[in-house]
Amino acid sequence: MKKTLVLTCAVMMTAGLAAAQDSPFNLGLPEDLTGSTVTWVSGTYDPAGGMASTICFLVSNTSPDTEWITSAAVLFPATWVVACNSQDATDSGGNTVNFDCDVLDNLVTYADNDAGYGEIWDGETWGFCVDVTPPVGSWPPPQTVNWEVNGDGWGGEPHLILGSENIVPVELVSFSVE
Repeated sequence: MKKTLVLTCAVMMTAGLAAAQDSPFNLGLPEDLTGSTVTWVSGTYDPAGGMASTICFLVSNTSPDTEWITSAAVLFPATWVVACNSQDATDSGGNTVNFDCDVLDNLVTYADNDAGYGEIWDGETWGFCVDVTPPVGSWPPPQTVNWEVNGDGWGGEPHLILGSENIVPVELVSFSVE
């Protein structure tokens, strides 16, 4: 009986240590990406179409615990031409972000390239820009882009957050000069 109890405790402790190693800052809390977003922060497009422009986004990881983001993707309208432009080397906390950019038709994806725990730490933000060329006559403005953010999958749900963002064309952006 004593040997069985010791063996059972050893197996439980080993399993617990293995689970804790999945995230270096795991405090035993369920990890999720609740509230995380991709937000349009700068750039616009010409609704007449046919002209390239650069649009930038900010990915926010508002995980209430320690889930890290492993990828972020933005889906533009079906007829838009999209290309990778630039990305921040670090998140807002100064942590290196090892994302590769990939484009498939009108979908741009930034994904973890080093098989680590994830790239954008909880409580941090990270930015990227893409070049877009909408077709001639991209009306009616604004155009909606859909986005998704994926986490490292450790702990509780959700590990995937979906949303959308409206991109306003250049002539609908107003400025005030005083």
